[in-house]
Amino acid sequence: MHEKKDHPSVDPLLSLAQAVDALRRAVAEQRSPSLLADPLSWSDERLCTRIEASLLARALGFPVSVWHLDRLAVTGGGPPITYFNKKPLYRVRELKAWLASRTSAARSTAELKRANNAKAMRGGRDE
Repeated sequence: MHEKKDHPSVDPLLSLAQAVDALRRAVAEQRSPSLLADPLSWSDERLCTRIEASLLARALGFPVSVWHLDRLAVTGGGPPITYFNKKPLYRVRELKAWLASRTSAARSTAELKRANNAKAMRGGRDE
């Protein structure tokens, strides 16, 4: 039987800003000042943890959770990962590039569906 990972419980009624503030306060209590800095001010060469990567993505307007990054690290399709010993780290530049690659421009959901169908017909390759 698989054990469920312990994830910090967050009240679903909290807004995203309140959840981020609560996370920053919790980290500050653990004497980790790195999350208190504005993620948008981080250098492109900076390496960040999954929590920091999620905060940066959210600061840029992308709803990427730590859990989602965990899952992508196992199944593939996520941003490139650099390891320090066994600790996964994400380079800010590569995370931003991955986020940009996941966006698509469409004027309607029907247009987006047609583009995705055409991409699937080409074997998942972009033109």
